[in-house]
Amino acid sequence: LVICATVKWYDISNSVLEALEANNDCAYVSFSAYGFYLGCNNIALRLFPALKNCRIDSVLKNSSEMGTLFNPWLRKLMNKECLEGFEDHFNFSYEGRHYKCSVRTLRMVHGEWLYLFKIEDDTEIRQYVESLDESNAQLQEAISQNSSRERSLKEQIVVCMAEMVENRDGNTGGHMKRTSCVIK
Repeated sequence: LVICATVKWYDISNSVLEALEANNDCAYVSFSAYGFYLGCNNIALRLFPALKNCRIDSVLKNSSEMGTLFNPWLRKLMNKECLEGFEDHFNFSYEGRHYKCSVRTLRMVHGEWLYLFKIEDDTEIRQYVESLDESNAQLQEAISQNSSRERSLKEQIVVCMAEMVENRDGNTGGHMKRTSCVIK
């Protein structure tokens, strides 16, 4: 017993796993190669409370909330011939939030495949990008207005210069006005 306690005392694998879980902000949901729900982490349960109603080692019903979310991707994965090294990415919305998801295949010890869904809440980044798009549109509108204002000012300067010349010499100024009317 003393040896077991001493060995366990130096085993840091649990501490490492706890530290990784504490610093993690991604949800993980796993399924077998046959589409059986295998489990998820606490973050997934917080983001998708309906996962609490899913039974381990059973297929998600198509009519269920989580079935409509995961089953289309599971069917796509099950139709793949080569699963080794397979990874796919997609985005989806759920209850007003936007998520970024990556799906990987992992080989389990006994040779079967496991599908691991890594889900990240992408809502804040999406809102930031939309805010930048709105600001960009406003800036483009301001540039357009400034360009037309600049063009108008240049035309007014040319007209004022022509009037100055006309005040000096009537023939030259009249010719400049007639020429500008033809050009417009």
